[in-house]
Amino acid sequence: MINRLLRRVYSTMTVQVEEVVEVFRSVARHPAPTGATILKGNQGGFAIVSTWSQRSLEHGRRVKFQLTNLIDSSLNQPISTLPVDVSSVVLSSISKSEKLKAVVQEITAENSSKKYVLEIWRTHQLWRSFDLTALDVHGDIYYDRNFGCLEWSPCEKKLLFVAEAKKPKAEPFFKSKSGSKESESKPGEPKPLKGEEYVYREEWGEQLVGKHQSCLVVCDIESESISVCPGVPPEYCPGSAVWSPEGHIVGVCVQSTPRRLGLVYCSNRPSFIFQLTLDGSFKIISNKKMSAMSPRFSPDGKILVYLERVPTGAHRACMQIIKYHWPSGNSEVIFDIVSHQKTICNNNVFYGVFCDSLPKRCFSKDSKYVVFSTEQKFQVSSYILDIESGSLNQLVLNEKGSVQVLDVDEDLVVCAKSSFAVPFSLIVSHLSFDGITLWTPLTDWCQDASPSNLVVKYMSLTAPNSEEVNSFSAIYFGPESGEPQSVPLVVFPHGGPHVSVPDSFDVFSADFYTRLELLQSCGLA
Repeated sequence: MINRLLRRVYSTMTVQVEEVVEVFRSVARHPAPTGATILKGNQGGFAIVSTWSQRSLEHGRRVKFQLTNLIDSSLNQPISTLPVDVSSVVLSSISKSEKLKAVVQEITAENSSKKYVLEIWRTHQLWRSFDLTALDVHGDIYYDRNFGCLEWSPCEKKLLFVAEAKKPKAEPFFKSKSGSKESESKPGEPKPLKGEEYVYREEWGEQLVGKHQSCLVVCDIESESISVCPGVPPEYCPGSAVWSPEGHIVGVCVQSTPRRLGLVYCSNRPSFIFQLTLDGSFKIISNKKMSAMSPRFSPDGKILVYLERVPTGAHRACMQIIKYHWPSGNSEVIFDIVSHQKTICNNNVFYGVFCDSLPKRCFSKDSKYVVFSTEQKFQVSSYILDIESGSLNQLVLNEKGSVQVLDVDEDLVVCAKSSFAVPFSLIVSHLSFDGITLWTPLTDWCQDASPSNLVVKYMSLTAPNSEEVNSFSAIYFGPESGEPQSVPLVVFPHGGPHVSVPDSFDVFSADFYTRLELLQSCGLA
């Protein structure tokens, strides 16, 4: 009797586990966009090249693919090409003339060692190729969102990227052999440091493991040379760099003291916007009493905008947007820090700028408007800012969910749309400051991923106490109705000061969404 009962229970559990595995497999197939670029096409049309990331259970890792959408100037009849695998590509950049493309590939060899290869492509050929690992000028390439970049110079003859600085050679006080190739210094290099082969080197922590000291690297395509830019003081780690109109480097330098750990979710660190000439003249151009990040030049090269916040307080506090007149050096706040909430155009309520980066291309064609996305009360919303008047308007999406700006060019904006219940899709529109936006879907293969009886509800909550902060928000995702206590509830109590949970597919790199959909399909709310 007991054996039959145990076999029945085991059989039931096996069926349930198989169902859960199948649910996980189906949910994991949903891809998430990691970027998009608008390219000019023939006869006024456009090509929109997007990169997507998707979990592959068979590979045991995430794979990346590239998708191209073709659309005419009226944004009608979009055509999609088949995806192309680009899993080994960690950085890519297209020149302003759209005649050259730079790609950095991370290649894993048979002995599990990795190497980085920089490729320069023309319209019809692989034009240049550099084995960056073999050249041994620097360490690993940075391609994270805090430091990484790959930028073409205005003359399109140089490339700028960020890498780990070469670690100083070290050797023990007492060497068993007279010589060691690993510790020997090359001509012009400093002698190995005695007794420092096991000295602890602090890293930047979560998602930035292995990164200690960054450096700026320039590839001169004509001379086929790779060199580290001199001039950055050793107490700073440079990154997120761009070229100025006259060919200087403008970027973010993060102060490495008193701590490095936790940068990925903590912008309350001393960081500044700097200008660096190629001969090593370094100058900080932002307010030294504030933390600055995400510099972006206007198309006419006359305006530099960036984000700024106080360097203390909450991990991810509200930002202000700064306009820096280039190259005169005069700066002003064009959108200030919001203490609680603010009424903007069309009587919409705005809770402040909480993003830590602007889109790589965020300006309108006439350099008068900046487009960006930021988390608000329940979702990620997108806005257009008049940098002369400071007026702010929301890009309207007449449905629940989030809209994230991916690229802006030729007064065309491409966004990623998603919600808890609906995976990512791409939408495109012409820019309009009045916020009335007619969106055209580029992808139509993203369907509702949730069972029909599940709903998303926004909840504004007030705590019954006299605390200074007693207003909270929550998102319910579960059955619309049912008997009391009939469905178990999973509560995810997360939010500020370091991160919030908006109604978006991309919550914690879509892993959270996978877990959430899995729980829902297993009968949990």
